[in-house]
Amino acid sequence: MLRSLEIIIELSLLLQKILFVLKLKHMFIVRPVLLYVTLNIIVVGALANAKERVLYIGDSHTVGSFGTKLEDLLNQSFDTEAVGSCGAIARTYLRSLSTKCGFRHSRKNPSHIKDIRAKEYATPNIDDLVSETPDKILIALGTNYLNSGEAAIKKDVADILAKLPADSPCVWLGAPDIQSVQNKAKIDKVNSVLRSALEKTTCQFIDLKSLVSYPPSGGDGMHFSAKDGRQLAERVSPKIGKAFESVSKGLLTAPVKSKNTAAH
Repeated sequence: MLRSLEIIIELSLLLQKILFVLKLKHMFIVRPVLLYVTLNIIVVGALANAKERVLYIGDSHTVGSFGTKLEDLLNQSFDTEAVGSCGAIARTYLRSLSTKCGFRHSRKNPSHIKDIRAKEYATPNIDDLVSETPDKILIALGTNYLNSGEAAIKKDVADILAKLPADSPCVWLGAPDIQSVQNKAKIDKVNSVLRSALEKTTCQFIDLKSLVSYPPSGGDGMHFSAKDGRQLAERVSPKIGKAFESVSKGLLTAPVKSKNTAAH
């Protein structure tokens, strides 16, 4: 959004220079006026069609089929920059910790193409990622808090939220379902802590585990198969849009939660 304002100022100054030069050449006043109007129409039209920028950061789910499909869905309405770092929690982005099990950094805007895929990579620092002030921010971190205590999770949430631009609406996706019965209870605990940590903030929580149950077959027990990952992305995408809208209007509602639906 800040860049859009800079463009408007730059174009306005350019238009003033053009008009001044035309007047010096003693052209009819109608011509520069028409030129001014035409260029303004072009500028306004371009800005009207410009998409808001979304910064989407996450863990290995963002690296895989869920994240790639969700990025594609978000790109239908937004200019999305997606960063996924395997094993990540908020602290990973706060300290630029490296991953050794998979990384992806993608942006498909023709003017800002990014396509980095690697097994080992240093995770970008959150300060650098928000330096251009994204219009909206999506955080998908939760699974790797499975063995973390409540205090550590809440501190992580508070620390990363403190780094985000105050006027950029935020949505946080909790941990999705998992195959192990024992770990299902841990996932519920993590999501409960995340929900509690975000209650008095301007970041809307969405419970991924409530959207799709982990299927009896397929996947590796933690990560969904390609098909089921895409299905989860399709289910959560419209909820993200509604959550962004609620946060933008200052109408934070109760955390988004849906009835479990088995993946197939």
